[in-house]
Amino acid sequence: MFLIPRFYLTRLFCFALICGAGQFSVAQDKPGVSLTSSVDRNRIVIGEPFILSLELRFPEKTSLTKLPELPDSIAHFDLLEELKKDTTVSSGVYSIKYSYRLTSFDSGHWVIPSINMAAGKKVVTSDSMAIDVLMVPLEGNSYNDIKDIIEVESTPFDWKKWAAIAITAIILIAGIGYFLKNRKKTKPVPGEFDSKLSPLEQALQSLKKLREENAVEKGEAKKFYSGLYDTMRIYLVRQYSLPVMSSTTGDILISLKGDYLATDELARLAEVLRIADAVKFARYPSSADESIRSADQMETIIRTLNTQKS
Repeated sequence: MFLIPRFYLTRLFCFALICGAGQFSVAQDKPGVSLTSSVDRNRIVIGEPFILSLELRFPEKTSLTKLPELPDSIAHFDLLEELKKDTTVSSGVYSIKYSYRLTSFDSGHWVIPSINMAAGKKVVTSDSMAIDVLMVPLEGNSYNDIKDIIEVESTPFDWKKWAAIAITAIILIAGIGYFLKNRKKTKPVPGEFDSKLSPLEQALQSLKKLREENAVEKGEAKKFYSGLYDTMRIYLVRQYSLPVMSSTTGDILISLKGDYLATDELARLAEVLRIADAVKFARYPSSADESIRSADQMETIIRTLNTQKS
């Protein structure tokens, strides 16, 4: 049997080790193209902004052949702002981070779809991102459920009482008819629409009066938020001739979206109107600090609308 001297075996082993290390080093020097996506939060309240980030990594001297194409409006989401991109280079690998500020006005569980990019001949796709959009959170837990129907005991018919009511009603109707027939007929004009003030001046005067009344501190939060809501309605009717006096919160937001208010401003208005609805219909006990913030936000929104009109 032919024997190889130990000296030559040692040299062969060292040579193989060096070749293997060289191949490993070459493999490490050729990183691939990758695209990762992330959001700074997966749960938001309606109108609240969040950040979507896309990070593309690719080898040096590789050209970008396809940039991220994020539409102005993804299903159930609105693009507020494209932030400044961040580019870094480390060990021959480029990293470009694209960031976008988004929001949503639709409550529910929604998904941001995958986004494609390409570097060189390699096309990569980001993961889709799930976002839960919640209604505006309310402070406190003092809610009043709908009470059950209470049956009352039946009472015998009191004809004397109803006769007196009927006679009184006849006298009142006759008196009102006589007054209407003989008074000078004038076309009635609601006081809030017959003001000599401009729409902006009238709205600011109404907000000042609401603040000075301190209705929330007196336990009259419903009166305060009803006045706040009516101030916005009257301003929109006088300034833009929008028929919103009987519109719901959703209808008002849809009417103002795009043509009158930017998305972030619309989000602030949505927050105020949702709180007003909660106070009026769910007997939500708004705090004094929350009412001050609501009045300040409403004033800012009305001033913004007035600037656009001029």
